[in-house]
Amino acid sequence: MILINIDPALSHPPVVRAENDDEIAQTPPQAIIVLSFDEKKMTSYRALIDDGIPLALEVQSLRHFLYAANLGARWAICSKTLAPTLQKAADTYLFETKVIAMITSVDEIEPLATVGIDGVWLVNNDSGN
Repeated sequence: MILINIDPALSHPPVVRAENDDEIAQTPPQAIIVLSFDEKKMTSYRALIDDGIPLALEVQSLRHFLYAANLGARWAICSKTLAPTLQKAADTYLFETKVIAMITSVDEIEPLATVGIDGVWLVNNDSGN
């Protein structure tokens, strides 16, 4: 399971939330850029991915997850309630895109691991993101 922003000792590439092209351009190499999914920006996402930029897209629905996975996003970030639905689709269709559930407590890790969610991102944690 991928554990993001849980503890500094748990290594993962830097994760940077970007809101615009300037912020994307200023991200460090190897950083995973997090963007909110917008159907109108799929061409832009494809260009970033084709340029080798690791992209994580925040999705709100199964349809958006399917788009993100077909674009080649590294991660699909979603609510913990949506995560099981997305994980089932990821497993059924053998997508490489990993499902990352947003959590607010480390106590939420085990229940999500039990149902096979690819990873979790602890939001509002003092150790980083």
